[in-house]
Amino acid sequence: MSEKFPGIKKIKLVDGGHNERHNGTCLMEAVAWFMGQKHTQRPCGVNNRLVSHCQQVNDIIGDRARQRLRYLIPEIAALAPKIPAKLFRDYEKMVYSFELTEIQRVNALKRLVWRIQEHQLAEALIALSKEKPEDLIATEATCDPQAV
Repeated sequence: MSEKFPGIKKIKLVDGGHNERHNGTCLMEAVAWFMGQKHTQRPCGVNNRLVSHCQQVNDIIGDRARQRLRYLIPEIAALAPKIPAKLFRDYEKMVYSFELTEIQRVNALKRLVWRIQEHQLAEALIALSKEKPEDLIATEATCDPQAV
């Protein structure tokens, strides 16, 4: 998804929280900016548990590895806030049970985001499969000549 947003490459993520954007942004402050929200470490609409994990990884890794997180900005922004706890369990067990390198921490967070995306896509497909066939048929668009 990040290739659709080339401006993401210009963002420089830094550790910690910041009062204003010109002082730097952490991962979650960048997500809030991407979502069009005020400057905050806790953007509205992002799962609190995911926010905590993102902040922890952002703050614990070095500057070079941190820049790899910026490609998750649009992906995190697009996630629905309701995330089942079971999706966090494997991530938490790995992160808290093993001594991980910075890149392993970044990759673990990426895998967590991707698992959440897959789960939410599967839920959407299941909901779509329950629709009546007649509700899924595309209707012809009409154009009001006065509106053009």
